[in-house]
Amino acid sequence: MKKLLFLMMLVIWSLRAVNANSEDYLIGPGDYLGGLGLVDNDTLLMTGGKIDGLSLGGYAVATIENTDLPMGILNLTAYSYCTVNIHGGAIGDITAEIESLVNITGGSINSLEMYQNSMSYLYGGDIGTLASAQSLLPQGDPGPKGWIQLYCLEYDYDSNNNLLTGLWGDSTPFSVQLDDIGTIPTYQQIEFHIIPEPASIMLLGLGGLWLRKKNKR
Repeated sequence: MKKLLFLMMLVIWSLRAVNANSEDYLIGPGDYLGGLGLVDNDTLLMTGGKIDGLSLGGYAVATIENTDLPMGILNLTAYSYCTVNIHGGAIGDITAEIESLVNITGGSINSLEMYQNSMSYLYGGDIGTLASAQSLLPQGDPGPKGWIQLYCLEYDYDSNNNLLTGLWGDSTPFSVQLDDIGTIPTYQQIEFHIIPEPASIMLLGLGGLWLRKKNKR
């Protein structure tokens, strides 16, 4: 009996520990909120549902894995020291301000606007319009050379139409309309990172093996 009570208490303690580390807000398919504000280390995990207006600040973290269609989040505003992770879903307009961080690996975003010292890391997704009203980062210092970090296999910039096209790391094509809303063109705020294709990585590996064998002779 004592052993059974001990095991029950252990299970309850474990459940409490899991709950303590879980998200503060869980939003799934069919859920609806007119507005939600995250502050003071609040966390959100969204796997579906809809939010008209979502705002974050004060070290809050929001992870968007999916949303209800056709539009899961109408407006998203990221303020100081918060982090937004977008892996899927449909989002209208995103505004990133002050020291906020936006990571995008997937999903459909109508527009992303960057202000002050906000940073964005773009790895995938369908981004309609991208704009920056920021000043240039010091080019001689170590660290990022642009407020917008973009990772892709290849890219092309049409300066006549201010259109950025290319392939994401998974070979999905992208087409992003750049909007100049500040004194410095948005294109100059982007630092590009070219990801080697799998075939290129394989060739590099084979080349390394050949050099090793050659040096052993």
